Amino acid sequence: MKRFLLSSFFFLALITGAAPAVHAQIGESEAVDPGAAPGSGTFTSVEPSAEAVAAVEESQKTAAQTAANDTPSEKYDKKPEDDAYGGIMIRIMSLFAWLLGAAMVTLNYAAYYTVVTMGAFVKNLSAIGLTWQILRDFGNIMLIFGFLAIGISTILNSEWYGGGKKMLPMLLVAAVFLNFSLFITEAIIDTGNLFATQFYKQINGGALPTTATLVPTGSLANYGISAKIMSQLGLTALYGEAAKTNANADKIFNGGNPWIIGFMGILLFIIAAFVMFSLAFILIARFIILIFLIILAPVGFAGLAVPQLAGTAKKWWDELFKQTITAPILFLMLY
Repeated sequence: MKRFLLSSFFFLALITGAAPAVHAQIGESEAVDPGAAPGSGTFTSVEPSAEAVAAVEESQKTAAQTAANDTPSEKYDKKPEDDAYGGIMIRIMSLFAWLLGAAMVTLNYAAYYTVVTMGAFVKNLSAIGLTWQILRDFGNIMLIFGFLAIGISTILNSEWYGGGKKMLPMLLVAAVFLNFSLFITEAIIDTGNLFATQFYKQINGGALPTTATLVPTGSLANYGISAKIMSQLGLTALYGEAAKTNANADKIFNGGNPWIIGFMGILLFIIAAFVMFSLAFILIARFIILIFLIILAPVGFAGLAVPQLAGTAKKWWDELFKQTITAPILFLMLY
């Protein structure tokens, strides 16, 4: 009995809930045909007239237009004093645009002279080769004393400082590498610069820049690594207009608030200039460190034979590889 009551209640609720929905659907979509016989139960569809459809569409358009007129506009209402404010902000932006231009030139020259043409610069700088020769000759003198010590220890059949005959192979290897330390060091550095130059070439549109294209004037189409950064930051058009001597406020502010646009433009100029000066400093510091590593190359190779110089030689090799791969990784990240 309990199951029967539950089933009956569920069935009654289903019929009660479904009937009004069906009745409403029939009432909206269908109407009784007046010409039909009473009680026949025949229904016919009622088609809306063209005038009714046109009236509904017209009312919808009117309502949409009214809502659009009531919605507040987001366009900035230009004030009379905005022209004066715009002239002031243009002059301030021009100063920071000049700072950004100086950063672009510094980065372009740093990348060109410390990476692309570093090999030719080191070759033409005679002071580097002369200083390396002094250290090489000093290292050869130390090797000669090492060979003499091995000979004396062999004659006396003694082991000095734990060396003796055991040090002979290491001294021979050090003697060979010591005299070729400049060539080997420059080959390692040139390999890193070669990869960096290829990335730099692709950044520059497939062609290496020249000294004539390192200074940004006019369009920023082919100005090396700085143009890539400006493009990624979206500052190419803004900088190109702000850097002009007769900058047009209407083109920069474009009917907007000159204070907000000018402040944001100055902030972006400062950030971009800081980034470019930082990258230029990294490349210049890398160049200086590599010059000192080239000069101290005999020490790095002498550590292969002299145990007392092993720690110094390890630091030299670590610094050499770290500075060598800095430029390729930097340009790869910007590619």
